[in-house]
Amino acid sequence: MATLDVDSAFRRIPIHPAHKQYLVIQQHEGEFFIDHVCPFGVRSGPGLQGAPMDATVDLLDARGWGPNKKWVDDLSNFRKPCGYDVARKEWTYGHSVDDIFELGERLGIPWHNVKWRPHDFEGTYLGFAWNISDKTVSLPERKRTKYLTRVEDALDLVAKSAKRMSRETAQKLSGTLSHCTFVYPRGRTYLSGLFAFVASFTSEHIPRYPPKSVISDLKWWHDLLQRDSDRRVLVPKGTPQDADVWVDASSTWGIGIVVGKEWDAWRWKGPREAWHKNGRDIGWVEMIALEMAVRRLVELGWENADLLVRSDNEGVIKAFKRGRSRNWQVNLAIRRTELLCMEKNIKILPIYVNTKDNRADPVSRGIPGPDITRFWSSFEIPQEVSEFTAHA
Repeated sequence: MATLDVDSAFRRIPIHPAHKQYLVIQQHEGEFFIDHVCPFGVRSGPGLQGAPMDATVDLLDARGWGPNKKWVDDLSNFRKPCGYDVARKEWTYGHSVDDIFELGERLGIPWHNVKWRPHDFEGTYLGFAWNISDKTVSLPERKRTKYLTRVEDALDLVAKSAKRMSRETAQKLSGTLSHCTFVYPRGRTYLSGLFAFVASFTSEHIPRYPPKSVISDLKWWHDLLQRDSDRRVLVPKGTPQDADVWVDASSTWGIGIVVGKEWDAWRWKGPREAWHKNGRDIGWVEMIALEMAVRRLVELGWENADLLVRSDNEGVIKAFKRGRSRNWQVNLAIRRTELLCMEKNIKILPIYVNTKDNRADPVSRGIPGPDITRFWSSFEIPQEVSEFTAHA
């Protein structure tokens, strides 16, 4: 993989004369400036830059110099061996980065003469470090330390400035850590509080007190970013596996799961009022049902697989796919579930089914039916769940 970058991309796209009247900037009274090239802040700017890059990729592909991937002004070029030089004991290739630079010179493509890397099994693209041989992605060391410092500075600032944080600081943290979740997917549930905090500002000039949950989440990110060896594995697991898993929950009886022709269930220990508070609602119960199913799949020995799980709660499905929820209790269940999945290299693919078709629906109401048999799960139930439920 080789990476290249267009030099000063957004300062090289001319603006159509008829459109210049919409790109006037006032600096002082009576002093105006006209932008003659595409400014970076214009929403359509990336698309305008993408057009010449699309043509560049087409030209490279037509020459067999690929495959290629691009994002705005960033190009990632791959190549495969076309032979083997026995005398030199090395693979031979049909093109090199020099060829791409030469083509760019002929066509007027201004490749940056510093921001590029030759073909290698490792490279940086879109702000991430990719290892083709190991099939992993990570944060470049420079960015990891930069992001770690940003989190440290924010925590120190809150500790030293009457426990308050500015909107600008919160927004920077939100953008930085959102970027990091591509490498650390489990970090998605540690951003919900921060997102809500950013939305709570009524003025960019008035700092606010971040909730304790935001501070604890930032400390979690701080501990994570201190580790320089974390990588996300991108090895494909093949076709999604269907273990015939169904989950459901009811607020009146309990939680039910079905795996194949077997079922298990947990009943509420007390009345609805005992658990239905402090963020524990039907969405939380439905997410717990999904967590129970994953624990059962791990107990059955599943690993290194993408697994389908059926649920009739669209809200839970969307929250799990996003990796976070506005409900902090649901977030905790997602965190526990994702940790289980990480340990076994499992990816859960929840899919929606209608309630009347959900095989776990009668189980969650205490009437499983004669066509399925009982199994007794032996996995350990989290204390925050066992406090309110018991094996039926």
